[in-house]
Amino acid sequence: KLCATFLFYCFLVFFVAPSFQQCDPDETAPVAICENDFEVELDTDGMVLNVDQIDDGSDDLCGSVTLSINPTDLSCGDVNDVVDVVLTVTDEVGLVSMCTTEVTPRDDTAPEAVCVTALTLTLDGNGDASITAGELDDGSNDVCGVTLSASQTTFDCSDVGTNTVILTVDDPNGNSATCTTQVTIEQDDPPVAVCQDVTIQLDANGMATLTAEQVDNGSNGGPCGITTFSIDNSAFDCSNIAGPNTVTLTVTNNSGNTDTCTSDVIVEDNVDPDAQCAADFTIQLD
Repeated sequence: KLCATFLFYCFLVFFVAPSFQQCDPDETAPVAICENDFEVELDTDGMVLNVDQIDDGSDDLCGSVTLSINPTDLSCGDVNDVVDVVLTVTDEVGLVSMCTTEVTPRDDTAPEAVCVTALTLTLDGNGDASITAGELDDGSNDVCGVTLSASQTTFDCSDVGTNTVILTVDDPNGNSATCTTQVTIEQDDPPVAVCQDVTIQLDANGMATLTAEQVDNGSNGGPCGITTFSIDNSAFDCSNIAGPNTVTLTVTNNSGNTDTCTSDVIVEDNVDPDAQCAADFTIQLD
């Protein structure tokens, strides 16, 4: 029992008493210990650092400490730059120590590309139509902002139908993403069919053939022109000489719009008959 009392007395004299002497008064600054330098990825809102990310066990011999860091907020403007984050350690009597960790923000996350699913454009009177990349966008985003570009923004008659257009979304730090929109190009103006009456001649075999081009009299297909001409009857023979012979011309533009007109076809037979006589012969009077 005596030995135990002696050991406790020694502990007080050699260990506890010096601590009380150092802390009364407390003139020793706390010890600031910072984490090693590190990189951090920005999230969707940038990055807010907390003390625990910088502190690596700072303490004070005489009591508790208060920790703070500066700066706390990292933004897109800091990406790839070294930011000195200062940890300030303050003890109970106001003594201060500081240390610094170099933090490098990174942005390796691609933006989110969001496209409208489909878009329909109508060609103007010159056969042209255009869009902007913004018209294809349906909320593309990135924490550091985005720029938009489209694989095609102008269209003409050759694009009538459905076209796949790619929207590219880039952020300021070299990351990109894409999405697609189906852009349908239409030509609303119908063609105008213009006919003329036609006279055709039967050949020696009593046959005649009519073409759509003979019936057409300057039909107009609009800015994109006419794709096809067709008629409902092209073959005629002797039975058509008496008439009437009405032929319908159908014109179609490259959007599938159609118009019709009619033509009166006169069929003539102006080929002289081939008269063939029998050989000379003798007859006897009765």
